[in-house]
This record gives sequence, structure tokens and C-alpha cells, in this order.
Amino acid sequence: MIPREPGQYKLAPYFQWIYFSPTRKVYDTLRSALAVNIKGASKKNEVVESNDPGSFYDQIEFADNSLHKTHHQHWENWVFNGFLLFMVGISAFLLFKK
Repeated sequence: MIPREPGQYKLAPYFQWIYFSPTRKVYDTLRSALAVNIKGASKKNEVVESNDPGSFYDQIEFADNSLHKTHHQHWENWVFNGFLLFMVGISAFLLFKK
């Protein structure tokens, strides 16, 4: 957990423990009562400044943009085509049955 802005942050929304109390016979939740006080400069724009778009655009001319299959499982094609053929057959049967 790295805060990007200075200020006071309560830990209760982030740390909690739910347990069953056998003496009271109910579920209960323990929450932190602590708060952290963060000092220093804001870091919310640091991520934007650290990204160098030049290195990305320098690599475009060397990138390969050809299409490749992600997997080579031909059984999926057979199952899908069989399902389509089955649906067309059922549709034709119901259409000509009338």
C-alpha cells in the first residue's frame, strides 16, 4: 500500500478480521483504530511522468504485426461446426414438418 497523496489515512476500511465469538454466539468484526499520517510531496503525477513514450514509438518500426493463432486446438472447430450443422438440421426439420 503506497499512498500517493499526503494526509491522514484511517486503516479501518483496509484491515479487518471477522471472527465468531463462542461466548456471545455471534459473528464480530475487529477493525483497526489506527490512522497513518503521511507527509511529503504528492506522487499522483509521478507515474505519468515516469513513462517515456519515446521508447515505445522507437520500437514501432521493428514490431511484427502479422496475425498468429493463439492456440491450435482443432477439436473446438469441429464441435462448433457440428453444433451449427445440428441447429440448421433442426431448423429445416421444424420448417418442413408443417
